[in-house]
Amino acid sequence: MRKLSIHKASQSLLITFMLPLSFFINLYGQSRLVIYHYPIDNSKYNNPSTNILFTFKDKLNEEFRGNFLLVVSNEKNEIVSGKLNYLSNGRTIIFNPDHQFANSAKINVKLYINKIKKKLLEEFTFIISKETVPIPEADKIADEINRDLFSTVNEPGDKLSKIHSDSIPFNFPAIEVTINTTPSTGKIFCSNISPLSSNVPYLMILDSYGKPIFYRKMNGNCTDFKVQNNGMLTYFTTSTRKFYAMDSSYAVTDSFYCGNGYQTDPHELLLLPNGNAILLGLDPQVVDMSKIVPGAKTDAIVIGVILQEIDPSKNVVFQWRTWDYFNITDAEHIDLTEQTIDYVHSNAIELDNDGNILLSSRHLSEITKIDRQTGKIIWRLGGKNNQFIFINDPIGFSYQHAIRRTNSGTYTLFDNGNFHSPPFSRGVEYKIDDKSKTSTLVWEYRNDPVSFSPALGYVDRLENGNTTISWGMSDYTFSEINPIGAKVYEFNFDSGIYSYRVVKQKWQDNIIQNESPAKSTMYQNFPNPFNSSTTITIDLTQSSVLSLKIFNVLGKEVAKIIDNKLIASGINTFTFNAIGYSSGVYFYQFKINNESYTRKMVLLK
Repeated sequence: MRKLSIHKASQSLLITFMLPLSFFINLYGQSRLVIYHYPIDNSKYNNPSTNILFTFKDKLNEEFRGNFLLVVSNEKNEIVSGKLNYLSNGRTIIFNPDHQFANSAKINVKLYINKIKKKLLEEFTFIISKETVPIPEADKIADEINRDLFSTVNEPGDKLSKIHSDSIPFNFPAIEVTINTTPSTGKIFCSNISPLSSNVPYLMILDSYGKPIFYRKMNGNCTDFKVQNNGMLTYFTTSTRKFYAMDSSYAVTDSFYCGNGYQTDPHELLLLPNGNAILLGLDPQVVDMSKIVPGAKTDAIVIGVILQEIDPSKNVVFQWRTWDYFNITDAEHIDLTEQTIDYVHSNAIELDNDGNILLSSRHLSEITKIDRQTGKIIWRLGGKNNQFIFINDPIGFSYQHAIRRTNSGTYTLFDNGNFHSPPFSRGVEYKIDDKSKTSTLVWEYRNDPVSFSPALGYVDRLENGNTTISWGMSDYTFSEINPIGAKVYEFNFDSGIYSYRVVKQKWQDNIIQNESPAKSTMYQNFPNPFNSSTTITIDLTQSSVLSLKIFNVLGKEVAKIIDNKLIASGINTFTFNAIGYSSGVYFYQFKINNESYTRKMVLLK
């Protein structure tokens, strides 16, 4: 009896295993199988270089893989040849055509399961764009300074790279620390951009005194320089229009860029714990806008945005297109009769607590939450399609930059405020209730005096509760605010020099210091500008005889702080008491041996 029972059990198992795959479809329904595909059904403006992707809810076993049949054809019923690839995640199938799709082609896709009986699993159609549109001038779609902001060279950076530098190049941007009381620990990451022809772009990591512990001169302007969660440093350079990754010795180890024929957008790259990356792409299309807006152009170039997730092999495993979900008329304060229309201008991406994607779109004044599995919009905050009631904040946000999720579950962003009346910029924090569709303002910071940045900017909440604000194109560069709303740190570039984004993060490189001591350093006086007195800090590598003198704008010596005096090694601070001096620009000069250092300071009474 026992043997018979075992025989029957194994026979039953064999029968179950050999059931046709259609049985499982009937049992579970199609929702148990394909949960997402791109292009989506009836979509238009698809790139001729696009591939076709299917994502399944569960991992596919060998039985399923061997029974798929994919038929891709055009409007003439001509079969499109290509290769079907199964990605390492076990849930994704990609079809790569042998040749690009023809412009204006209407493509039909049929995915069958069970090659013999051809059980239809998915069917959809999509249309290829009428023509391939070159990307308009970079100044129209990156960040709004001017066309001199971008260059075209072929290297991600030149060979000039300084670590824990003991000397700074003459063309390195001037950095003035104006507040430095009780900032959080960490290093400051940024890069300088400017319409000024004299500006030379650098990647830089600064300490709290504004001294670079790392800098690298770049061949093109850079954006989004930061530390990723995996410890890599990443940045975008306009010289190649790619993101690059550096390890802790500052060696470039990888690059990231859009697939499916799209050009990479400079705003944001996120590296994920699973080794994938999320980034944005640009998707310009020729649109007859006269059918949408009276008097508009019949051949306008309208710029959409692509959001992609790519795996370590650079396969696109998820793609989301604004053309499929946003209307051109969703744009706020955009002239739709122009020849070039940047109707979305997405500038930040973030993963929410549930793993779905948050997208900031400046020209919609909108934060959009996107299902990372299905591509469906979960909610829309702000702009013309706002689904939320703003509590404690009747003005909402306008033309924002950045979106970040805090550890407490709230959301911060930089409200550029272009269309507040009058315009002003601020950092804001919202608590969002998905069910009641309320967005409650729980924190904001406005500079005093009021600051306005028409573009760029960033807000981030630090682990100690402080908040950093990158002020974009304003008179200020970077501030750190404590929980009670007081500034504890601030630095500024010279007028006309900006940074797309300034961030403060923990960082420890693995560079071995040279055994020879670095040169002594004189830091920017603090505060500056100042009234009555200011402090000058000098870091001496060894006890030295030095002098410190003050000069006016005519080069006349007006004060001696110390003169040929032996000073101990380490950090030394000196006070300049300006009582009796008139307001204006002064210079302080520190001399040691045959070297001298000079910095500018401003006395305001």
